[in-house]
Amino acid sequence: MICGRYLGWLVMGVHHQRAVRGPWLGGLRRVPGVLPAVWLIGLCVVGVVVFTVVADTVGFTAPAVEQTAAAQVVSHDPTSTPQAKVFLAETYLQGVGPDVLDAHAAVFVATAVCDQHDRRVGLATLSVNVQGMFPRLTPIQAHTLVDDAVKYYCEKW
Repeated sequence: MICGRYLGWLVMGVHHQRAVRGPWLGGLRRVPGVLPAVWLIGLCVVGVVVFTVVADTVGFTAPAVEQTAAAQVVSHDPTSTPQAKVFLAETYLQGVGPDVLDAHAAVFVATAVCDQHDRRVGLATLSVNVQGMFPRLTPIQAHTLVDDAVKYYCEKW
């Protein structure tokens, strides 16, 4: 009986406080600064929804998607250019095949040789440097690679 009385008082007290406080937002209204924050968040959500609907209707978002697709850089294989194909075919015919130097390394060497050749480094020095970088190349293969790189990759001066 005593427990029932205390339990009843507890239940009545909770109901009484809920009735005084009102809904959950009603209690928050009394906390300073909460109501303006709720209005600001609601206004931002409504603004984003309105902007999205208007932008989709008018077409603001379509060019941005097209620009993104057009701006993507397509990486290409440097060995698939016509210049590289002719260079690799020539070097393969002269004995510098993929078993000695793969195509990517050969194109890389060709561009590096042209960079050094533009700085007036001699062909003999370039051949020695290429052979030092790739010890599997014989001196003749290194010289052939340098000659073909100058022939197909370097600009005439």
